[in-house]
Amino acid sequence: MNNVLINACGIKSLGGINVLKSSIENINQHSNVSLLVSDEKIKNELSLSNKIDTIVTVHKPRYMHPFLSLFLSKDLRDWINSFDITIHFANFGFKTKTKDILFVQNILPHSNIEKNARNYILRFFINRSISFASIVVVQNEHVIKYLPGKFRTKIKNIGVLSESSVKASKHQGIIAISNDLKYKNVDLIEKVMKKVREKMDCDLNITLITDKKENITNTEISYISNLSPKEIDSELKRHSIFFHASAVETLCLPILEAQSRGLVVVAPNLDYANNAVQNKDYLYEYINIEDATEKIFEAISDSDLLKSVSIKVYRENWGSILK
Repeated sequence: MNNVLINACGIKSLGGINVLKSSIENINQHSNVSLLVSDEKIKNELSLSNKIDTIVTVHKPRYMHPFLSLFLSKDLRDWINSFDITIHFANFGFKTKTKDILFVQNILPHSNIEKNARNYILRFFINRSISFASIVVVQNEHVIKYLPGKFRTKIKNIGVLSESSVKASKHQGIIAISNDLKYKNVDLIEKVMKKVREKMDCDLNITLITDKKENITNTEISYISNLSPKEIDSELKRHSIFFHASAVETLCLPILEAQSRGLVVVAPNLDYANNAVQNKDYLYEYINIEDATEKIFEAISDSDLLKSVSIKVYRENWGSILK
C-alpha cells in the first residue's frame, strides 16, 4: 500500500472536517494515511481514529500555507518528503518531493460571482497549486468547467452519484441552512419563507439554520444557530421540504443530507442542484422569488400523496487516483 500524507492545514469549518473524515475512510481502503494539520481541534477530533498512522500539528498562520515547506524544520520537511503521495485538501498546498495531488473544494474564487480581492488572491494560489500538482481532484463533474481550461487533462472527478429512494418525511415544514455570505442568498430565503408563512397555516414549521450576523426581526421564521451535526440532523427530520438558494456550490452536502432524510428539495435550477437532486420537479429559476415560492407550494401540495423520495447518494472513488 502507498503511504499517503494528507495536508489538512487549510481546514477549519465543520463541513470541511466532515469531508476530511469521510475522505480518510475512503483513502484508507487503498493507502496508509498520516495527517498534517494546523488546528488542535481537528487533531483532537481525529486522534482516536484507527485509520490514521500519525498526526502532526504545524502552528503556522493560513497565509503561510502555500509556502509552508519554507517555514518548517529540516526534519519535518524530510518526514513530509518520505511519503509516496501528498494530498492537499482545502484548495491549495505547497510543493513537495512526493506525488502532489490537489483537492479543490471551493470554486467560488473561479466563479466570478463575488469579485473581490480575497477571491482574486485565492484564485491565484489555487491556480499556482494546480500548476505543480500531478493530479487535481474534484467532488463533482460540474466543478471541472470552472477551473482553467489549460489544466483540464489533469483534473479527475472522484465523486460518484448513484440513484436510490427513501421513505418520505411525514412531518410538515420547510427548512433551510445558510449564512450571510452574499452568494448564499439568505435574504432571498427569508423573503420566500415570509411569503409562504403569509399564505399558509401557522402550524407549518418554517426554520432557518444560519449564522447571519444582522439583527433578526422576522418573527414568521424560527431562527437557529450554533447547532452540532446531530442537532442539524434532528432539525432536518422535523421538516418535509429543504429550501436552498446558493449561486454556486461544489458538492452541496446539505442537499444530499436533506434528501437522505426524506425531504423534498426546492433549489435553483443551476448546475450543482441538477447534479445533486434526483427529483427536479421543484427546481426554480435562480433568484426568482415568485418561482421559488410557487415551487414550495407545489411541493407542499404533493407531500400528502408522497410515500417515497427519489434521491442521489454520494460516495468518493479514490482507487484509481492512488494507484
